[in-house]
Amino acid sequence: RQAVFFTNYGTGGLSRADIVNGVAQPSVSLGSIDGSPDGITLDACGNLYINDQGDSEMYRVFLDEAGDALGEPEELVDGAFPTNVANAQFGTGDGWEADSLYAIGVGGGLYRIAVGVPGASYVTVR
Repeated sequence: RQAVFFTNYGTGGLSRADIVNGVAQPSVSLGSIDGSPDGITLDACGNLYINDQGDSEMYRVFLDEAGDALGEPEELVDGAFPTNVANAQFGTGDGWEADSLYAIGVGGGLYRIAVGVPGASYVTVR
């Protein structure tokens, strides 16, 4: 997407900054959640997944081609994590489901959330 997506833990804000010629442009709001977003990842379709560390929830934000939000964040996990989680990553490699997110909870719990689509390819920088 040639963009950086980020959250604001204190306000619940979700934002995007486009990258043009290697330079981040002014950020654009994608909305917010009523919580403390801490951890964000993209799926292969370019949609965002956000963990709410404060309320043990997870959200998905559908994005259009430009990277703008299509509606409000969708709550995928409503306070159902037994412990707070700060980040989630898509499964890769033997024994991990590519179309699921895996979150580590405080105290070491591991939680799997099937989302039906694999994660976005990782970008490497030299």
